Amino acid sequence: MLDFDGTLAPIVRDPARASLGRGMAASLARLAKRNDVVMAVISGRSLADLKQRVRLANIYYAGCHGFEMEGPGWSYLHPRMARVETQVKKLEDRLRTTLAGVQGTIIENKRYALTVHYRRAPRKEHPRIGRLVRQAGDPFRTWLRMEPGRMIHEFRPAVAWGKDKAVAQLMRRHRKDEPYPIFLGDDVTDEPAFEFLKGKGLTIKIDSDERAGRTAAILRLRSQRQVMAFLRSLT
Repeated sequence: MLDFDGTLAPIVRDPARASLGRGMAASLARLAKRNDVVMAVISGRSLADLKQRVRLANIYYAGCHGFEMEGPGWSYLHPRMARVETQVKKLEDRLRTTLAGVQGTIIENKRYALTVHYRRAPRKEHPRIGRLVRQAGDPFRTWLRMEPGRMIHEFRPAVAWGKDKAVAQLMRRHRKDEPYPIFLGDDVTDEPAFEFLKGKGLTIKIDSDERAGRTAAILRLRSQRQVMAFLRSLT
């Protein structure tokens, strides 16, 4: 089970330009062909966006932190998402007005979540951006909660749900196989999955100078190059 941005693909200034390198794509393809491996990519990106970037058949995809999931002969959508989608669009419109004059911000509508990226904004503007985003999101607190990430402010559905729930669903689907779970991730949104898998499997944090620190993961890797080497070791 693999996160995408910061784990399989390097973090880039424009999230629309994120992609797997050839070596990483080849490593994933080889691993996905093993008959004793079930692969899942679990991301904050939308399901459609994630599938378009990974482009592997017969694996599981969990978009929007697992609010929408799909795999061989199976799909899942959290029952509150239809109404959440409407609120996300309203918040997007409000944020585009609020941040219109702020240099370096990118607003990404993920259908069931929304992310404000400020990696390209001048550092002195970061506190102001945080204030403006919080103010814009305040009327939507019933539906969406604001959470921090790596140079982002993200609004996710105000539902008790996260990557830990996505991992639990995937493991239940394969419990007869008695799977040994391996989860790789780089961000605070991956920590619930690390916590859930304590004592159950292997958890690996992909660290960087930008966001090093405490983690519930067992091991650490430092780059996508090391991630690729680890995946190749499994093939």
